[in-house]
Amino acid sequence: MTPLSNKGLKEFRANYINMMIDGMDTDTLIQIVFDNLDEYYERLDEDDIKAEILDNYGEDTLESLYPVDAQRSLYDEVIEYYANPLSVAS
Repeated sequence: MTPLSNKGLKEFRANYINMMIDGMDTDTLIQIVFDNLDEYYERLDEDDIKAEILDNYGEDTLESLYPVDAQRSLYDEVIEYYANPLSVAS
């Protein structure tokens, strides 16, 4: 076989990748996508991730994605207010 040109190699890779994808079940595809995205976002800091979420989905989505233990409940805010009402900005 003769060596492939850059264009030929790109097409060869695409054919191979498509063959592998065709043989995968949905759970495997989801896991591969998750792993790739997780690897990408591990390289970003918190501010970069927040900025991307805000740009693409908005403030409500950003807030909904926070871990439950990082979210302040109304109860927490009321307790904080009554513990020190002058320190809470209105």
